[in-house]
Amino acid sequence: MDNLYDIFKSEHTNCNDKESGSNHNIAKPNIFQCGNAQVLYEELLDALKANEEFEKSLCYKRKFSECISDNIKRVACFEKDDPIFYNMFVTLEEMFTGCCKIAKIRRNVIDFAGCKQRTKDKSLKIIIKSGTPPGTQFRFVNLGDVHYNRVPADIVFTLKEKPHDRFTLVNNDLHYVASIDLKTAVTGGNIAIKSIDGENLHIKLTNVIEPKSVMVIPNQGMTRCDEKKRGDLVVRFNVIFPSTVNPTNRRIISEALDDDNE
Repeated sequence: MDNLYDIFKSEHTNCNDKESGSNHNIAKPNIFQCGNAQVLYEELLDALKANEEFEKSLCYKRKFSECISDNIKRVACFEKDDPIFYNMFVTLEEMFTGCCKIAKIRRNVIDFAGCKQRTKDKSLKIIIKSGTPPGTQFRFVNLGDVHYNRVPADIVFTLKEKPHDRFTLVNNDLHYVASIDLKTAVTGGNIAIKSIDGENLHIKLTNVIEPKSVMVIPNQGMTRCDEKKRGDLVVRFNVIFPSTVNPTNRRIISEALDDDNE
């Protein structure tokens, strides 16, 4: 590099001598024309240094790409932890209208800066559409605990229905038990049932209701996922008999039944 500087300096000196000794217009190379050898030397030195840094950066990039490629190949060979299952309980009303649930989990992760494990809390949003049936699973990939040389497990939430005080879900139908007294079962009457959507259904009984008889009310059950049609409301009657009957009422009932049989 010093020799290169001497060459620049020598050419620069010759250039100045020729300019002072002759007034003839002599073509001179642009790189040396009226220039400063020290400046040219420093610019060339900077250029060489920049080229060296560029070569180093390319080398680092190649090494980084190779490292990432090797890690991907190693991860592809890692075993995945078994899924972790949780139950997500919702009411029949929430399944009917649809809802959003937030599940909070705590997992172990690796702090690569400190090369140690630490716990981390995470909130997961679960969107339950109207009519989503029980048993539906919501999977969150690779959100289990993080371990060295292993792929984290999936977190799986399974939709479960909470016990209801009035209805039992069977497929998309709602089953309801209506308790009526003997008088209503024999002579008829009206009963009211609060449906799953909050409305009151008024049912008129005109026929004799036998114990455990069934009445089906169409389109009053659960909504069906991605369908406009609803299931049915299945009403099972439980006839409550009196525990005692006084002699007078017994005679009246007996005579009434005798008249019906004639």
